Amino acid sequence: MRLNPSLSPRLTLATLLLIAGLPVAGQVQPLLLPAAAPAQIPATPVTVTVNLLADRHPISPYIYGANFPPSAAYIANAGVTLSRWGGNNSSRYNWKLNVTNLDDDWYFENYAWAPGGLATSAPAFLTQVAKAGSAPIMTIPMLPWVAKDGSSNSFSVAKYGQQCSTDYQWRPDAGDGIKTNCSEDLTGNDPNDADVPFNDEPLPGDPPATLYRSQWIASIAPDFGAQPHFYSLDNEPDIWSTTHRDVHPSPTGYDECSAAIVREGHAIKSYDPAAVRLGPVFCCLVLLERRKQQRQGRPRQPRLSSLAPQRSPLQRRDCRLPLPRCL
Repeated sequence: MRLNPSLSPRLTLATLLLIAGLPVAGQVQPLLLPAAAPAQIPATPVTVTVNLLADRHPISPYIYGANFPPSAAYIANAGVTLSRWGGNNSSRYNWKLNVTNLDDDWYFENYAWAPGGLATSAPAFLTQVAKAGSAPIMTIPMLPWVAKDGSSNSFSVAKYGQQCSTDYQWRPDAGDGIKTNCSEDLTGNDPNDADVPFNDEPLPGDPPATLYRSQWIASIAPDFGAQPHFYSLDNEPDIWSTTHRDVHPSPTGYDECSAAIVREGHAIKSYDPAAVRLGPVFCCLVLLERRKQQRQGRPRQPRLSSLAPQRSPLQRRDCRLPLPRCL
């Protein structure tokens, strides 16, 4: 600021002090008072009474569940009211041959279904569980492929070349379906290497070995006995593109998953009018669209089969069977 020389020095200095917000001699300064304290709201006592005996109602008897209970005694002793046939290996179960594919859990190899206990086969599981007083729940695959035998595998080294890891001790030709850089999936494999088609109903032109949900459900419906006919729609479809990428390499999206649930749910009811249909057991629902948006060739996290060389032979042998799975 430029000063006017015609003003007195005192006036000029006072003006500057006022502009700067500083006190000037003889000037009355405003008195700043503290803000008034807010009015106190009187406390009002509140009494809450909870009567644990009021408005009681029965809970569902089917909340006490187990996956593959090992025996009738186990069901009785543990009070198991719902017994599930399910898990990764149930998604590729061949009901006619009683075989399955062990998917990404173990080198995509086919084996006889042999978890033991009550689950020696689907009909045996249903009848024995029902006889023991528990309601069985049967997982019905929605995938369009099931194991064709008890000996094939999806990623043959002889056919598809060397891979990140192989089942070197038990089946050296069975690869893990991952390239030798251990970060990219093999693509373009033929699902017919280890599987046969699994459709709803027979149609003209179906391959001779095709299996059908309609025939399977019709054959097992009587095995439920007096228990409810519980059917679950597959297992963890949200990660099919990882667990079952040999037959479903594309990530599952919401549209595909919801359409399959509606389609197969209606179909099951038509094959067994007594069916009580339950949705899938999900793993990671939030990944449905995220995985769909990811590109092939993304960095992989090692899974069980990729870690096989670091496991002892005994541990590896235990993993050959659907149950128990080494996770």
